[in-house]
Amino acid sequence: MEFEPLTKENENEWNEFCLKTDSAWFRHTTYWMKYILDCREDSNSKNLSFLVRQNKKIVAVIPLISQYIFDDKGNDEFANYDTPTPLFAIKNDNQDITRETVFKEIVNHIEEIGAENHIKKAKFFVDPLINADIYNQFDDYNLLPNNFITDIKTTTILDLTIGEENVLREMRKGHKADIKSVFRDGGFRVDVFDKDNASSFEKSMGIFQNIHLKDSGRKTRTDESWYDTYEWLKQGNGFLVLIWLEEMQQYVAGAWFMLYKNKSYYGSYATIDSSLLKCKIGYAVQWGAIKYMLAHNVTTYETGWNYYATNFTDQMVDQKVLDISRFKKGFGGKEFPLFGFIKKY
Repeated sequence: MEFEPLTKENENEWNEFCLKTDSAWFRHTTYWMKYILDCREDSNSKNLSFLVRQNKKIVAVIPLISQYIFDDKGNDEFANYDTPTPLFAIKNDNQDITRETVFKEIVNHIEEIGAENHIKKAKFFVDPLINADIYNQFDDYNLLPNNFITDIKTTTILDLTIGEENVLREMRKGHKADIKSVFRDGGFRVDVFDKDNASSFEKSMGIFQNIHLKDSGRKTRTDESWYDTYEWLKQGNGFLVLIWLEEMQQYVAGAWFMLYKNKSYYGSYATIDSSLLKCKIGYAVQWGAIKYMLAHNVTTYETGWNYYATNFTDQMVDQKVLDISRFKKGFGGKEFPLFGFIKKY
């Protein structure tokens, strides 16, 4: 086996591997890693990702970004902005070498890189949007050294193959009623922007960026990260939903969603001052997105990770995050375990 750092020269090969490998999803690609690096104005962040070759062919890709620890800026960790790093993707039909051997060699190499870069913490998770058979049978955590601590949370995933009627049936009763009332009362328009209407895409992303700025009250992301989002959504790796309110004659809310291998993840939502609105716009955004997914053969929609006030590890999470988590769970679907692993050096 040969280890090879991720470079400009091999990034296309890297992304092609991700596209064809069942144990990889969008967060394994270089598009996502560039976005993560650009999200923080942090000159200390570094892309230390590497791949593994066997007989000149890639058999594994390992996303690995070092960044300063949010609450300890004097020290660095392996993470993806405010989330763990997706656990590396290994080719599932490799006949030349056992998966166990590849896994252990990768972990050893990560340890070496961690030591060289004075890493104090490493956080990984198994992306639930990889191939379902691989995810459901996941047992590679048994191969991790004992000094990795298991950290299991949950996430909510909607199966969209059951059709619109059944998707509605699985929703929380209050959510279903709110969706029906919002669309019955009308007064707004749901516009979806994707690779098929790219001519108006850039303008629409600028509109959403301004909405996000008003919602946040300050600039929370770099211009480069917004451009990254625009680029990979334009390539077909996502879509944008905007809500036009007739009374105000402007777009008042929106959200972007990742889309890869017919699976989608809820990215980021923003709205202008909600006190100016007469309807629950968040429901219109979500149902507009789900209707788009249903029409475009998206099979799976992950609304996001769950947080509970009763969980010890979630007690530091503010009420807004808890409320958003409860809101997202109301759209139905099932909870799945989110396998996480943490190591402190």
